[in-house]
Amino acid sequence: ILKQGVPAVFGKQHPEALAVLNARAAELGVPVTRAEEFAITDLVMNERGAHFSGLECPLPGEHQVDNAVTAAQALQLLGVSPTGIEEARWPGRIEHVTPNPDTILDGAHNPAGAEALAKYLRRFYGTRKRWMIFGAMRDKDVKEVAEILFPVADELVFTAPKAPGNRAMPPEELQSLAGRGHIEPTVKEAYDWVLKQVTAGDAIIITGSLYLVGEARSLFLVTTLGRW
Repeated sequence: ILKQGVPAVFGKQHPEALAVLNARAAELGVPVTRAEEFAITDLVMNERGAHFSGLECPLPGEHQVDNAVTAAQALQLLGVSPTGIEEARWPGRIEHVTPNPDTILDGAHNPAGAEALAKYLRRFYGTRKRWMIFGAMRDKDVKEVAEILFPVADELVFTAPKAPGNRAMPPEELQSLAGRGHIEPTVKEAYDWVLKQVTAGDAIIITGSLYLVGEARSLFLVTTLGRW
């Protein structure tokens, strides 16, 4: 997507990918701004987002700091103030929908998303009991996602998302994969069951499929513009 002479911003990359990008940019004469050139100062992170370099990022997770830096650099090149980043919303991605207990929705349906969620939970919810409601599609890399996410869950509850074409993996298969866990037919029943067990200091994470997260969002009447 690089175009001759058109400025580009490169976010944080794996070295192999960055080498390809740099070579192509040089070939096309593209002026490049790189994420590592951005001076991050006064970084403060919590479970709801981050503050750094005078910017507020309302998206939780260390990876979102990298994303915000890339966005800020692009906005600066366009002559637009990056302060608007504070209004950013990402439905279904480490999205907090209730407090006490914290309920978090995350469509971590691939290994990269699972890694980001697991890292977030270890950093910000490491001392809390974590209840994970999990449902997945058959055509996803469920085994690898499970190997990443299941170890960070103190309790696992499996269910099946409503999806076209009978694509949902039966919760019994997920339970067998995990070697533990409780089963409920729907995400609503799973959530209701967990609510009977949790205390205010616990965390509930609903994850594994965007279909599942979509169903959960409707339960909480969450809109793309609203946050509790």
